Amino acid sequence: MTGQGGWTPVESRAEFLRLVAGRVLEGDDAVFTLHADGTISGWIGEEPLSGTWDWRGRYFYRRTRIGGVDFGACFETIEVRAGEMRYVRDRGHGVAHVVRVRPGVEGGGDAS
Repeated sequence: MTGQGGWTPVESRAEFLRLVAGRVLEGDDAVFTLHADGTISGWIGEEPLSGTWDWRGRYFYRRTRIGGVDFGACFETIEVRAGEMRYVRDRGHGVAHVVRVRPGVEGGGDAS
């Protein structure tokens, strides 16, 4: 179901894999990929981004490191609309970030 502003919640691992996994995501000073194998790679500014992700219940779960700093674990809601993904920290009650979704190889679908 499409919500306010045209955002559609992603509610399963299968849906996330189809719509987002394997695509390059770009926003602010970040360029990263959430790979289908559960790894995260990319850059935040000049610092390397690495980590892992999984799907737990209704939430995207991730653990990340930026440079030498461990940012620990976070549960996030994921929503998509044409060419964009929005992730909201703290199970949808925290800070929201919007990134552009570039076409990729691993997922096979589109973020629309």
